Amino acid sequence: MTAEPMVYRAIAAVMAELAKVGIGKDAVNAHDGYKYRSIDAVLNALSPALVAHGLVIMPTVIAKDVIERESKSGATLLHVTLTLRYSFVADADGSRHEI
Repeated sequence: MTAEPMVYRAIAAVMAELAKVGIGKDAVNAHDGYKYRSIDAVLNALSPALVAHGLVIMPTVIAKDVIERESKSGATLLHVTLTLRYSFVADADGSRHEI
């Protein structure tokens, strides 16, 4: 019997830890007044859980599309679309899951 790759156990452990902690919508958009989860709040909650469970997330850019446009005032606007692959890697055995 082949052992279960540790990456799936690590992902499940990180998810369980984040469910306990929760990430509140504490940031407020001043212009529209709506609350949201900031990227800083997400990273602050996620980072210790990743370290504790030996999970690394590595993004890779697969494709990049840049469209240059002009704003009403004549300034240059860039619209960038990225296609990414995320690799979740368990440091316990090097197993990985890619999405």
